[in-house]
Amino acid sequence: MKQVHRLRGVAGILAVSLVICACGNDRVKVKTAQTNACTVRMAAMAWQATHPGDCPTVAQLIADRELASTTDRLDPWGSPYAIRCDDDVQVVSPGPDKQMGTTDDVTCNSVR
Repeated sequence: MKQVHRLRGVAGILAVSLVICACGNDRVKVKTAQTNACTVRMAAMAWQATHPGDCPTVAQLIADRELASTTDRLDPWGSPYAIRCDDDVQVVSPGPDKQMGTTDDVTCNSVR
């Protein structure tokens, strides 16, 4: 009986450890998406200086060498970054739910 209780205790500790690890991994992914969004935003702003009135895509920024060819075109969850050029340039990752316009979207200025 004591052996069974020990195994259950170990399983519980492992389950809690996995949850903590998953939460930490999400934070890393959000920070990665935010850093990438800032990199793309800076490149898009530089690109706009020579292309007034236009809004680039990530592929266009890479083709025009504003971004390195090794730049991630997709966020950590596998979705493409969206570039919006209104009054200011915004780069958005749809975040973990892969849906644009929800509360988990990640931008250069996101604070989580």
